[in-house]
Amino acid sequence: MSQVIVKRPPRVVPPELPADEVRLEAPPELPRGQQEGMAMQLLPMLGMGSSVVFFFMPGTQPFMKVMGGLMLLSTVAMAVSQVVRYRKGTQGAAVDGRRDYLKYLAQTRRTVRRTALAQRDAQFYLHPDPGQLWSLAAEGSRLWERRVSDKDFGQVRIGLGPQQLWTPLVAPTTAPVEELEPLSANAMQQFLATHGSLDGLPVAVSLRAFYHVVVSGERDCVRGAARALVASLAALHSPDDCVIAVVAAQDAAAEWDWCKWLPHTQAAGTADGAGTKRLFGEDLHEVEELLRDRLEGRPRFARDGQPLLDRPHVVVVLDGGVVGGPIRCWPRPKGCRASPCWRSCRASWRSPSAGCPSPYGRARCGWSRRRPRTTGRPTSCPWPPPRRWGGSWPRCAWAGGRRGR
Repeated sequence: MSQVIVKRPPRVVPPELPADEVRLEAPPELPRGQQEGMAMQLLPMLGMGSSVVFFFMPGTQPFMKVMGGLMLLSTVAMAVSQVVRYRKGTQGAAVDGRRDYLKYLAQTRRTVRRTALAQRDAQFYLHPDPGQLWSLAAEGSRLWERRVSDKDFGQVRIGLGPQQLWTPLVAPTTAPVEELEPLSANAMQQFLATHGSLDGLPVAVSLRAFYHVVVSGERDCVRGAARALVASLAALHSPDDCVIAVVAAQDAAAEWDWCKWLPHTQAAGTADGAGTKRLFGEDLHEVEELLRDRLEGRPRFARDGQPLLDRPHVVVVLDGGVVGGPIRCWPRPKGCRASPCWRSCRASWRSPSAGCPSPYGRARCGWSRRRPRTTGRPTSCPWPPPRRWGGSWPRCAWAGGRRGR
């Protein structure tokens, strides 16, 4: 079998945007000034109008009469403006404050939209659509780009969903609602609800954070989701950093036969008539023997523990297959047998009306990432007798202590 040497160039990542909070300004409050009466506002104009009489006294010059007429017209104009202002009351100041605040929100909206566009582009770049992985591998510059030291190593895309804006929007401290200008306060609330989160962004789960992941639901949906996870791992992670093994029943082997062509499924140092052996079988013990050298000496799984940089991450896919007897090589996190790098995608074919033997089976067409029971004294944890894997995940029995999450 021929081999192709892949030289990984330095990884190119999207530019990081500042994650500082955007604290909005408070909307304006309603004016509280007391308005004077109409008579008090017109009293100065009455005084000016009474003085016009002296400009029209007998014997006054024509120039003075002209000045008196102009003064009379200005007095009438001032009186009309005062009447209009009195009728408007404090609405003028409220309108000015509302106009200024809406201009401020428009400027902030432009900045937030630029951040949202950059966030959307970065997320779709880091977690590409499963239907586009073939082009990523064909182009070659991003093939196996993730290194063990990268923060997103072991992350796989599980779907689309809402995410918080990179620059979180923080609501201001305001006066009581009844004292705020109504339109401005409503505009601020709509701004926070609309731009505080983004819909339709890739949602990823880190396989380093969980010792097993269960995919349950309808047969085609489950296998399609599991294939997308495995394809994402194979396209973005090097075979030296990530090892993939498949344990599938005979009736499910055809669905996973394509994994035999992945370099991630090759068992280093072993060979058969077709070349290097593949980490593929119907019995978990068979795969365990092939992975013995990679699993021995590993510490127990710890959710917050440091990843192993000198050993590859191991992913085991369980789709049917024989699981029985004591499993010797998998380290046990706090009493439960599982590898710190074991992540299983198990297909569950139960109908919604069927019985549910385990808490994992109740999550239909969803994701279950519950950790095992942690506190307490572990008792014996016998594995079930050899059988086809179609039921719930085997759990350890606990005595004493309390249940933890």
